[in-house]
Amino acid sequence: MNFGAGPSNSQASIFGTHGGSQSTQFGDLSQLPGASPFGSSQTLTEAGAQMDQNSPELLKENMKLVQTHVEHVRSLALATQHGIEKAYSEDMNPVQTAESLQNLRQAISSLQDLLISSGVGALPILPEGAPTPTEVQLLDMTTKTHNQVWSARSRAQDASAVVANILSMPDRSHR
Repeated sequence: MNFGAGPSNSQASIFGTHGGSQSTQFGDLSQLPGASPFGSSQTLTEAGAQMDQNSPELLKENMKLVQTHVEHVRSLALATQHGIEKAYSEDMNPVQTAESLQNLRQAISSLQDLLISSGVGALPILPEGAPTPTEVQLLDMTTKTHNQVWSARSRAQDASAVVANILSMPDRSHR
């Protein structure tokens, strides 16, 4: 880890540099737990060595790490989108937009690696502060969905039975 005046190579590749100084447009995430941007696989390995791989604490840490990384990818995507939308403005620098796009690609790749290595990739990522439904609420939602599907299938079956009965009736129009 580089605590010197300039950003490390990994920080420069993720955050982008402009004129030798670190861009503050996306924020300095080096202060996060794990001390490296987004907790590289080295940090995950170190954490895994200290904790049981199946522990809820490690999963929670990994989820927080992924949520932080997702927010960073989101901010890079917004910055890139802004650069593309304002491409023909006088004050817009196309080099900065290209760097932003490159940083976004690297951050997405890093997020993919993090999701795979942490095991969080198979889980849905809820936004920070979003209330987690209780078991009773989940059961209620599942029951309602099941009842809706059941009634739709029952109506379809009843309608097909009516059609089958009509088609099986002898033709009485020839009398």
